[in-house]
Amino acid sequence: MRRTSVIVVIGVLGGFSSPVMIPVVFGKNLHIHGISVGSREQFDDMAGHIAGWNLRPVVDRTFPFAKVPDALRLMQAGGHFGKIAIDY
Repeated sequence: MRRTSVIVVIGVLGGFSSPVMIPVVFGKNLHIHGISVGSREQFDDMAGHIAGWNLRPVVDRTFPFAKVPDALRLMQAGGHFGKIAIDY
């Protein structure tokens, strides 16, 4: 892992307790970012509304799996409007 990397933790599927190696976090200047998510019931409710309103995401560009590095460069440069999709 590179220095100043960001680790994003989405939800807590593994439980509320996890060992963290503090010297590694400090030594590499890592950032740990937690994202909370709603319940399964809330997700189902949201998905129902999305389907009911026939909402579709704006897709800027689709890349084949072999071109993931190109997609990541585009995302990092901010040269897109909408989602960047990977087709595998």
